[in-house]
Amino acid sequence: MKKKVFVVIFVFVSVFYHGNISADNNLKLNSGVKIFEKNIENNSNIVKISLSKRDIKSEIKKRKKYHRNLLEKYNNGFEEKYLNLISENSLILTSLRNELKS
Repeated sequence: MKKKVFVVIFVFVSVFYHGNISADNNLKLNSGVKIFEKNIENNSNIVKISLSKRDIKSEIKKRKKYHRNLLEKYNNGFEEKYLNLISENSLILTSLRNELKS
């Protein structure tokens, strides 16, 4: 459950964070798994987010499936709310892919 919360927090922060995310990351080796640690200042509170590459990959898979479903719904009704969700999801997917590359 904690990992899901961290992934959700990471996704929203990475979408709304303006700057080079990869420059702030510190890579550490923890039992053979690279962990991304990032300190985020949020209203004078510091939040530490730790994500493994596997977590990022699984989140990308979920987002791609969600994206396909949104496209199908949009093609059926051409509603603007689906178009907004598609564009938001595209931004999130792009930031996750960039984070995975760094």
